[in-house]
Amino acid sequence: MAAIIKQQFLQKRKDANLILVLQVIALIFIAILTLFSRDEHQIYSSYFMSSEYYWEVIFQTAVGITLLMDIVYAVLSSYRNEKINLSQTWNLIPVSNAKLWLSNII
Repeated sequence: MAAIIKQQFLQKRKDANLILVLQVIALIFIAILTLFSRDEHQIYSSYFMSSEYYWEVIFQTAVGITLLMDIVYAVLSSYRNEKINLSQTWNLIPVSNAKLWLSNII
């Protein structure tokens, strides 16, 4: 049982690191884009809101990207867990896929 938990943790850590790197790259790209696309006194965020402060726009964008990446991580994590749980490597007793799926849900 410890081996399957270790395997799941390793997969989740890789996915979390990848998503964090993508999030930072997206935030840097949007920050540079926002820096060059401002008017004289207004900066427009990705939410089509105007602000006089550059850091406020960066914060709004970071929150939006974080929410989006959290959803992506939840979907990816669920997919990886089911892939590992349904793998024949971890089945110690012969059981049908339907019974295994039901036992994982319950």
